Amino acid sequence: MQDGGLEAGRIEGSGRRRLGTVLALGLGTLATWRVSRLIVAEDGPGEVLVRLRRSVDGTPLAGLMDCFACTSVWVGAGAAVTLLGGRLRVRDVAVAALALSGAAMLVERVAAEPDFLPEPEVDSRLVTLLD
Repeated sequence: MQDGGLEAGRIEGSGRRRLGTVLALGLGTLATWRVSRLIVAEDGPGEVLVRLRRSVDGTPLAGLMDCFACTSVWVGAGAAVTLLGGRLRVRDVAVAALALSGAAMLVERVAAEPDFLPEPEVDSRLVTLLD
């Protein structure tokens, strides 16, 4: 198995296949962007994220829910551990987490083009629109 490439390999003893590192980073980038965008700028199903934002308003967690760059660091860390943990050194997983965050911010920049994503219908100060 070539861990650094697109090739997938078998996980010892399980018969399951593992994503190649490059593919894992690509999927991790999209997952980091999507989850970060959901947390920061969308209402969520049944406005669950609006209610969550209200409940953390005025706490240190509020800052993590209204800043895409901040949120993407923590979401990217979770994605890196999930996708790459156990096959890379801790140092490399930490760097991958930062890379996923940076890549998600690039995707967000592209997605910020006019009409790429619909605006939320709820006019609320709790919904952050990214420019």
